[in-house]
Amino acid sequence: MIVTKTQTHQEVGEYRPTFLDQEKQEADFRLMQVSPYYIRWKDGREEIVNSQKLKKLQKEHPNWMPDF
Repeated sequence: MIVTKTQTHQEVGEYRPTFLDQEKQEADFRLMQVSPYYIRWKDGREEIVNSQKLKKLQKEHPNWMPDF
């Protein structure tokens, strides 16, 4: 078997934060995982919650975001 190189790989560049990155940083909490519901608060705290508590928190903090 003969392998012929046809092109080179893309060069690695410097990461530039996107609008979505900014939105995630400003959210009160982010939903990191489902089953169980795992959230990470803006201040770095982490918590596992049930579906009822998640719904309550979503109403209290309308700027939450999923992180997946």
